[in-house]
Amino acid sequence: MTTFELLEELKKRKIIIYLSEGKIKLKGEEETLTPELIDTIRKYKSELVKYLTERSRNDDQTEWVKYAQWAWTGILLEAERQGDSERAHFAKQVLETI
Repeated sequence: MTTFELLEELKKRKIIIYLSEGKIKLKGEEETLTPELIDTIRKYKSELVKYLTERSRNDDQTEWVKYAQWAWTGILLEAERQGDSERAHFAKQVLETI
């Protein structure tokens, strides 16, 4: 079994896996969490922690990108309303890089 297959198995069993204070936590129906599955999770602990840490970082970045796009779109619209072509041009350049 690979880490990806383990994650798919957890998803199939409707078990949510996440990190809390650096520790793996699971949410789901207790009867779906068999001793064998727990042993497999322990076996892949370091890979799971790495994956969950990266996923969390990506989620944070995605939210930041959405916020940045929203903020710079507002700046662009305001600059266009005020006829400030220099600021509007700069806002467009920033939006292209986000």
